[in-house]
Amino acid sequence: MALEADRVAPRSGDDAHGDFLMVEDIVSGYGRQEILHGISLEVRAGEIVAIIGPNGCGKSTFLKAVMRFLPAWQGSIRFQGADLTPLSPDKTVRRGISFVPQGHAVFPDMTVDEHLDMGAWILTDEQKKRTARERAYELIPRLAERKRQAAKTMSGGEQQMLSIARALMTAPELLILDEPTLGLSPKLVDLTFETILEVNRRLGVAILMVEQNAAVALENSHRGYVLEMGNNKYQGESAELLRDERVRRAYLGG
Repeated sequence: MALEADRVAPRSGDDAHGDFLMVEDIVSGYGRQEILHGISLEVRAGEIVAIIGPNGCGKSTFLKAVMRFLPAWQGSIRFQGADLTPLSPDKTVRRGISFVPQGHAVFPDMTVDEHLDMGAWILTDEQKKRTARERAYELIPRLAERKRQAAKTMSGGEQQMLSIARALMTAPELLILDEPTLGLSPKLVDLTFETILEVNRRLGVAILMVEQNAAVALENSHRGYVLEMGNNKYQGESAELLRDERVRRAYLGG
């Protein structure tokens, strides 16, 4: 998948430094095991940010800390000026952040429609639910064709699109994706990233993603962060990271 000048939409929030997502010096882990040793990261409104790095470097752990599934032992997480650090995951969602976990996180016997209804759990107004569902189907027409189909009968790529559509039902301003192409064929990788780019272009939703395929992640993002052993290693514009010899040798196979 080659990088094209018009593939990633221009950022709508370049001037919003510090006003969108700002993570500073986060220390976190599991039990007594510290995994993150003071990671900092910024996402600006309307942009796509990719996190890459070797297996076990803390990428997914970092996303879980941002979503408040894991406690922040030190540091802070701020979103649009509000401190998320003490919040629970459900309150983080209510603040405008949605999360698509690693793997095809769908319920096999539930239909597409039922998944979207479940994703709209914070919406109490039926009209808002209908509007959100229509928006999801307009964005991903393939799902509209399968609205009464059980998830277990769908391909891995379709299940991943369903997971993304479900996360969009709360009308988030930031969508966090953990390994969105894990286990997918090259064709389905392309299809998944087309969906991610459409979410960003058409809805203006900012994207923060961890992706195993470093080259594809950087080709489909505005900026990137490289993590290593629970620490920040490199960061910058994605196009610059793609050309950086250190990054190319270590993570891009060249």
